[in-house]
Formats: sequence, structure tokens, C-alpha cells
Amino acid sequence: MYAGIIGLAQGLEVILHAAQLVKDKSQLKFILLGSGPEKEKLQLLKADLDDARKIANSPWQKSKSGFYMANTDAWTNTVEFPATKADIISGPTNAYAAGGRYRPAFYTEKSGKGTIHIDEEYIEDVMFAERGWENPRVEGVKPIPSGIINTPQDYVTFIKMHEIMHSNNSAKSLGFDKRTKVGLANYENAINDMAIKEITEQARVDPETVKTFRNALSSGVMNTILMGTPADKPIITDGIVYIPMRVGSKFGMKEDAAFKGYARIENGMLGLPFQFYSYALASVNKTVGAYAHGQLKSQYTGTAIALGLGYMALQMKTPDWVETVSYTHLTLPTNREV
Repeated sequence: MYAGIIGLAQGLEVILHAAQLVKDKSQLKFILLGSGPEKEKLQLLKADLDDARKIANSPWQKSKSGFYMANTDAWTNTVEFPATKADIISGPTNAYAAGGRYRPAFYTEKSGKGTIHIDEEYIEDVMFAERGWENPRVEGVKPIPSGIINTPQDYVTFIKMHEIMHSNNSAKSLGFDKRTKVGLANYENAINDMAIKEITEQARVDPETVKTFRNALSSGVMNTILMGTPADKPIITDGIVYIPMRVGSKFGMKEDAAFKGYARIENGMLGLPFQFYSYALASVNKTVGAYAHGQLKSQYTGTAIALGLGYMALQMKTPDWVETVSYTHLTLPTNREV
């Protein structure tokens, strides 16, 4: 228990993170009492941690091109899938059984690395209509109880959960011998039971969590952090200058080995005048440069906003001067009288 000021110096967010790690241990209680400038932030952090846990366990997928995608449309009211070390690749599997039957979902493991392949569209469009869960092909495998699979998406969810259970539980670890028909059937029945248990017991990702994630993603996706990188800054900001040898030779300087015809000067003091120019140098590429390579959705709107903000800052800094000049001088600075 903590009682006192809830401020930045106390670092109480560490307690919230610790509580999140041991939340399954009901005998442990974390109590924070008090008030302060960080109280509201901690309350929001608690909500953020809950949302982050739900989102992290939601069905992220890996495409054929190798990108991980968050299909938020599929999150609403879907189960929170358990963690798996296997990659989940969605799309046509291009795999067939010995008799030529298409395999829309399966788990493979090579060199300790597992991969789950699943063709969701085929399962929804073809397999659901066949209702294969009511009469499994493998001899000895029990049908799935009614009420578990009601929609095509439910079928996809069950099959994906089934394959995740395969990735987390080998036949050997469960004590089954897949080389025999009985062992294979018992193993598949055990995997089905674990998948059903996960589906029925796990909490659903509610629409509010999906909305929270989308809002957070939308609020940050168009933001540009203006911090100068080596690509934005000239090398003099690192205290390095190259002088032509026609000048450097008069001061006894030696030609640089890498850049012929120039002498190199390296001194940290040379970068001091540029220490506070990180924002200015970054803005050249990240804002002004955005006009050239199509980052802006509307170049006209971007130009108007940039000019408006600039003149607003000018009005705030020098209101007396702005009021004494004409709009022509404001919009065409090169025509100002000196």
C-alpha cells in the first residue's frame, strides 16, 4: 500500500506495471492512496494497460509479403487469442493432402520455428457451408458441440484457435502417439477441447476497445516529430568542416586522406552555434520538403495553414508592426520598402 503525494517523483507507474504482471494472483492487492498532479495520468494509464492487453492478444496476422496487419474490423467481439510463438500467415495455403484435397489450415514446425497457415476466405465461403465440424473426416474425432460455431467467422475463429493449440501443445507433451489412429484421434480431440475451452472462457474484445485503438492510431499516424537527424543536419553541426587546400595550405594544414583537395578540421566548438537548430533543420525536410514528395494530402491547404500559423506567430510577437504594414507587404515580403 502507498499513501502520499501522487507526483512525477514518486514513479508510481512502476507499481501499476507490476500489478499488471501479477494480476492473476488474487491474494495480492495493490492500494494507492493520495492525490497529486499525476493522479489522473495514473488512472488513464490503468485503462491504457487494460486496453493494451486486450489489443496485444487480438488476432494480428502476417501477410504473404511479411507485413503484420491489425485488421480491427475482425477484433470486435472476437476472442482474445493466447500467445503463440508461431507466425500466422493468412491467405491461400497452396497445400493439398495426399488425395488432392485442399488444406485450408495447418500448422508446421521447422527447426523450432512454427508457422500457422490459414485461408480464412475459403473457410468462410466454402467450408462453413459444408459444416464439417458436425462430421469430422478423421476417424474417432468427436463432433464440435452445438452453439460453438454459429457463423462463418466463428468457424474461422475455432480453426485458428485449434491451430494455435497445436503450436502450443505437441502430441508428445500431451502423451499421445500420432502414429496410431487412436492416438491421432485422441490428440485431435484434446486439441479441440482446449480450443473450445479458450473460446468459451476468454473475454471478448468489445467495440469500445477497438474504438480506443483506432482513435489512438488516428491521432498519431499523421503526426510528424521534428527532430533533426544526420540526414537533415550539415556535418558542421558535429564539429566537422572541410577547408579547400588553397586556403588550408597557407596555414600549414594537411590534405585529408578521404577527400582530396580539402583539409579537415574537427572541433566540438564548431557545432555549438547549431545546438538549438535541430527543429529548424528538421523542418526543412519534414515540412517544407513534404510539399515535393507528396506527403501532404492537399498542398494548397498545407500552404494556407503554414502561412496562417506563421503570420499568427508574427502577430503575437510584433502586433504593432503588423498593424502598420499593408497586406501587400505581408504577402510579398520581397517588395517591402527598406
